[in-house]
Amino acid sequence: MKSLWILIILLTIVFSGCSFIPQDPSEEISRHLDKITNEVENRIQEILDESGKLIRDFLNDKFTPRPLPTPIFTPNKPVVKSYEYAKMDKIAKQISEAIDSTNPTVRNLAVKLASRYPGELNVFQAVEIYKYVKNKWKYVNDPRGRDYFARASETIHNGFAGDCDDFAILISALLESIGATTRIVLTDNHAYAEVLTSYSAIKQLSTYQTIYYHRDERGRYWLSLDWTARYPGGKPMGEARYVVYPDGTWIKVTEK
Repeated sequence: MKSLWILIILLTIVFSGCSFIPQDPSEEISRHLDKITNEVENRIQEILDESGKLIRDFLNDKFTPRPLPTPIFTPNKPVVKSYEYAKMDKIAKQISEAIDSTNPTVRNLAVKLASRYPGELNVFQAVEIYKYVKNKWKYVNDPRGRDYFARASETIHNGFAGDCDDFAILISALLESIGATTRIVLTDNHAYAEVLTSYSAIKQLSTYQTIYYHRDERGRYWLSLDWTARYPGGKPMGEARYVVYPDGTWIKVTEK
């Protein structure tokens, strides 16, 4: 009788789907690995989502166009002392004469470079000219004791060599020769060119790099093209003191 009850219990266990016999361990391992894999995949997706947001926030902050200190433009004669006016008048005249934008050597090079972005005048023509000259530039000092403003055509013949004001003059002349409007900013011991552009062009350039610019009293945008910067629109060196235009006029600047 006792044996019969034991047999009945065993049959009941078997037919009910229960068993004290251990299951195949490979199935348990497989289920465990699937669970871990799902958890890892979910966590990776969470990290990617968080990283994407951080990257977007970083790019939006870092590559926003950055205005340089706002220049306050003051009239020349009423506020500039006589000796300062005479000195700047002479410098502006020398710079103006050096920007020989109608010289065939200057014009031919500018056309060749700008034609890589054909059509109406656009900011990418300015970028191409800047990059070409910067990549070839070799810094050489002025004669001891005085400033020497080399003509743009002379600088080209010299194999793109000179100091910072020679670089600025050459950039200005090349851009002027294809119809751009430029000016040269003088700091205490440095000079760099700027080209008139639009805010939409600045935003276009700022997709991958932080772009620096000046905005004048008329609300116009001037893109910095400094030899010391790593790229066109990079942060220029020093604070603006004077601005010289290709026609020889100039203004004194006080930056906020």
